[in-house]
Amino acid sequence: MKDGALIVFTGDKGGVGKSTLAVLLTEWFLSQGKHVRLVDADPNQTSKTWSEKCEALGYKVNVPEAPVTIVDTAGTSGSSLNQYIRRADIIVVPFQPHVADLETVVGWFLSINAELQRRVVFVPNRLANTKEQRDGLQELRKVLQEEGRGRMAPGLSNRPAIYPPLLNGRKDNFFTRGRAGDRPHRPPLRRSGRWKKRPPEQARIIPLQYGTIRFYTIRYKT
Repeated sequence: MKDGALIVFTGDKGGVGKSTLAVLLTEWFLSQGKHVRLVDADPNQTSKTWSEKCEALGYKVNVPEAPVTIVDTAGTSGSSLNQYIRRADIIVVPFQPHVADLETVVGWFLSINAELQRRVVFVPNRLANTKEQRDGLQELRKVLQEEGRGRMAPGLSNRPAIYPPLLNGRKDNFFTRGRAGDRPHRPPLRRSGRWKKRPPEQARIIPLQYGTIRFYTIRYKT
């Protein structure tokens, strides 16, 4: 990503995870050692609140003079005309692949000029493997192909236990926390017994030991 890059999260559909994805992208850049200026242009101030919570915990996520600027805008009609959209290098449009969301984001996409369309990256959010969503994604692909502009990213699955709590603030990076070098030492998992040859139709009971804890697992030969 070039220095001075401006990435804007927008779209005419609210409640699709713009703030969450803006925060996730900020965290990703930080995990790569790149500072980010995070601008919250949404009246809800979700991204700004997250930034303030992180700093209160001693984790600085927002650097005013950073080489990359990420803007979280409101999901309101006319947002495509704001100052950030016009200057954006990348316009990220999160959406959920349901009929109502697709009607809104496709209408928004077709309403902006061709130059802005070239900068748009659609991000399917809260993906589930349902026929409705698969059909919705296929319809959007057809629109992008017909227009010859815009792209669609692979998207994010629905993980309510992970992503929403992210906005509560953190004292460390979302992506680097828990890497091998950061994990506390734990005794290796080792097998405390030997495998016994058994007929394929029989289950095999395997004794295992983790530190001082001994337990058993069952496996079936197929």
